[in-house]
Amino acid sequence: MEWQTAALSRLHLWQKFLQQNLILLWHPHSYRCLVRALQYLAFTRPDITSVVNQASQTMHNPSDIDMTAAKRIMRYLAGTPSLGICLQPASSLTLTVYSDSDWARCQVTRRSTIGFFVMLRGNIVSWSSKKQPTVSRSSTEAEYRALATAAAEPIQPTILFCTQGLNTLLLIIILKEKSQVSCFGFLSLPSKTGSA
Repeated sequence: MEWQTAALSRLHLWQKFLQQNLILLWHPHSYRCLVRALQYLAFTRPDITSVVNQASQTMHNPSDIDMTAAKRIMRYLAGTPSLGICLQPASSLTLTVYSDSDWARCQVTRRSTIGFFVMLRGNIVSWSSKKQPTVSRSSTEAEYRALATAAAEPIQPTILFCTQGLNTLLLIIILKEKSQVSCFGFLSLPSKTGSA
């Protein structure tokens, strides 16, 4: 494929158009191969996880818009070859979990998209972005489900550290919205805390 220019900004979630406006691909095999390659790259590039997840949802019936969006992801990757997982040493044993959701993102099913990532000593070690299996009635419910999913993720590493005698693990869960902090009963963080 030809990549004229590298995209320097991440592709934001492309909008869904009405089914009658879509031009379906005549040979969807190339799109499916491209998305499979992007799924493989997402194992080491957490910055593309969300958009690759969206691209994979249209693999059964891709349109020209979907192919354009997938090519845009490739252009972004071409423009950011130095990004990826980089492990740095740190002195404290801190496990930090960032959680967020996008309420009713899918315009067809009205399901929310949840995402989280886990950092150990400042290094990203786990991440996920996926559609929730059920429809949330409010943004607070969607955020609560995202938090529950994210909070379950560090359980296994915590058990592993305890079996190795590293009982001084500090677990921090960071929420994006201030309303979630009061709603879920967490301690309030300073306003300078960044969002996930």
